[in-house]
Formats: sequence, C-alpha cells, structure tokens
Amino acid sequence: MNEVREPVGGQKSFIFAENHEITTVSGFAPFYTTDFGVAYLADSLEVMRAIPDQTVNLVLTSPPYALHFQKEYGNVAKSDYVEWFLDFADDMKRLNKRGLQKTKRPSGHNINPSFSKVKAGGSIPPNVIEEEVPPSLLKFGNNVSNDTYAKACKAVGLKRHPARFPAALAEFFIKMLTDDGDLVLDPFAGSNTTGAVAEQLQRWWIAVDNVKAYLEGSKFRFFGLP
Repeated sequence: MNEVREPVGGQKSFIFAENHEITTVSGFAPFYTTDFGVAYLADSLEVMRAIPDQTVNLVLTSPPYALHFQKEYGNVAKSDYVEWFLDFADDMKRLNKRGLQKTKRPSGHNINPSFSKVKAGGSIPPNVIEEEVPPSLLKFGNNVSNDTYAKACKAVGLKRHPARFPAALAEFFIKMLTDDGDLVLDPFAGSNTTGAVAEQLQRWWIAVDNVKAYLEGSKFRFFGLP
C-alpha cells in the first residue's frame, strides 16, 4: 500500500508512486519515501547487491573512517579497512577498463577521458584545480551544526549524527556528475544530506544506513518537525 504523510505546509509529497520503480530495491522495505527517493534501514552491501546493474549514476557518500578508536557510528579496525572497503569501491577498475567519453556536464564542468584512470591509487584524479586556486572554491566548513536538521533533532531530543558533511559539497558533485532524472546512491547515508540535496535537484536517490536513529533524524530534512 502506498504511504502518504502530511509534511509541513499541508501538501502531500510523501508518496510512493509508480515512477519510484527506479528506487525500489527488491527484498527490502522502505524506511521512508519522498517524491524522488527512498531510504532503507538495512546493510548497505546487501542493498547494493540487489540493485540492478547499470542503474546507479553516482555514488556519493562518506564512509566510516579507518580510525584507531571505535566511533559510535561504527568503523572497522585500521588493519581491516582496505579489505572491508573494496567491496564498496572496486568498481573503479571496471570504469578504468570501460573508459570515459569526453563530455560537458550541465554544470559546465568538462569530463575528460583521463578521469577514469586509476594511477592515483584508485581515486579519480583532480578535475577542478589545474593552476591557481580560485579564492571562492568550495569554501565551507567540513561539518554543519546549525542547519534545519540539527535544530530539529535538538528540538525533539533526538541524537544527531556525529559526522555530517555540508549540503554545498553534495550539491557541487551532484550538479557536476549527474543530469536530471539520474539516480544517486549513498550507502552510508547517516543524516542523508546526499538524499536531501538530490531531492532539491530533482535526481532520484537511494539512501541506506543500518542505524535507525540516524534515519529517523534524516526525515527532518524532508518533512520538518512532526
């Protein structure tokens, strides 16, 4: 049965519609849905394995760090980190074999074939800074403490995710690397900044996290206070 809720403002925008087929993952029940996305409370590897091939256009996430001390959001030991993370990121090898065609994104950024090379240890080489650094390039803090999400969590006494990245960071890469109607995946969604920005930019999105409290708080990004 489709689920409909009344968000702030009284308009029905919490609808699991037929055009959500792209965000439906077989075998997993949505934790919540929006006009453009679905959040799943599940193991991200299991969800990713159930997503059909050639479906996701962009993976934008911030995985748990390889830290010496255990963090509350979960992280593996430093000695096990690389082996653990390969299951999420080894697709760079496929990209390297397939190659990329030169194109220009809607944001105006030029995508060159050299972006698919993995000589830099598996990461995509820099494509923004070539010579001098523009004085206003991506100047923002690496965390956000006073946004709508943080204020709403505080108002209802819900514990906030301890490591959130700013919406401007997600916006930059989603605009640069996707088109309208593309699908964005965040397998370590946390407070779901990625999904919220994708929603605003009218991209389909799938968010996955295995901590219920984090996904509960992430609802505030879409529906405001209950």
